Amino acid sequence: LPVNQLTDLLRFELAQAGYTEALTLGLCSNEEAFTFLRRADDGVTAVELSNPATIEFEIVRPTLIPGLLKTLRENRSQKMSEGLKLFEISGIVKLDTSDPVGARNHRHLAALYTGKTAGFEKIHGLVDRIFQLLDIAPTAAVAAASVTKSKATSGNVGSSSNDGRQYIIRPFNSETFFPGRSAEILYDDGKGNGPKVVGCMGILHPKVLQNFELSYPCSIV
Repeated sequence: LPVNQLTDLLRFELAQAGYTEALTLGLCSNEEAFTFLRRADDGVTAVELSNPATIEFEIVRPTLIPGLLKTLRENRSQKMSEGLKLFEISGIVKLDTSDPVGARNHRHLAALYTGKTAGFEKIHGLVDRIFQLLDIAPTAAVAAASVTKSKATSGNVGSSSNDGRQYIIRPFNSETFFPGRSAEILYDDGKGNGPKVVGCMGILHPKVLQNFELSYPCSIV
């Protein structure tokens, strides 16, 4: 399938950028997916198991973030001071009333950096690199900012697509992230449909780090 081809290509590129791939479990607890991330459970997002064998496997994961943070927690013996990069490209499941089975699979990408500093610029650079590989240009404002910092980050300026496709990065507030240190990622297909939110990135809030028993600052997309 094309989505699998694209996934394999992205896995290779993220590995070349110094990120280690993690393969995490498809099930998690409701607490890990919502409470630990300081997100409210709206009751219409997560697919719940009717008879879970353990409290750790209550729902099908609606996001890849808990799996990566738990992987980080279980590898605390690693030397974090020099920086550690992890990523995962895999499936999540969300409730969807328009689907015959009532839920839909989505292919998601998540990556994190942790170390002595949060390294938000490294995650931002990775986002720029991914869109460059997809031949999707940044908006004029993002491109100008990328030119000034390109020598200091691992990201490159997005390529100039001629079909109008572009990505937009704008500030937003989320309880998951440190105040003033998070952004939404939007994609505009250039067909007049307007930009659509496709992701977010930021420095994790200290309480989220505490919930997952992590001691170093962390940035994630």
